[in-house]
Amino acid sequence: MTTKTIGALADATGVAAKTIRFYEEKGLLPPARRSGAGYRLYGDADLRRLRLIRQARTLGFTLAEAKRLVRLAEHEPCASFQGELARDVAQKLIAVDRLLADLERTRTELTALSGRLSSEACGDCQEPALQCCTSLDCSGA
Repeated sequence: MTTKTIGALADATGVAAKTIRFYEEKGLLPPARRSGAGYRLYGDADLRRLRLIRQARTLGFTLAEAKRLVRLAEHEPCASFQGELARDVAQKLIAVDRLLADLERTRTELTALSGRLSSEACGDCQEPALQCCTSLDCSGA
């Protein structure tokens, strides 16, 4: 078994030492063993856990979802874990598709608003905007 300090684990995974401590505090990683001098020491299993957590977080999984995946990976056979992961990924894809649709609607609305704002609808109006504009497009009262 290879033993790593928190700095070596951070280098190996691309996860900041502060984040590793946070994951430990939140229970995504078990408490690290300590050296005689009090340094955190991590093994190969911790490295694998942290890589799984990092990948899950990169793909948009919440801390709770990542924690669940780690627990499944620790206690379930590969086939069972893969089935659970496939279900989780399918749900995440649905959420991403909804988000993309929402973002596309927002983009369309912003583009339309931008076009209306560039036309000089208010001209030389000197009224405070709150008095003459009834919405963000400031098309007059």
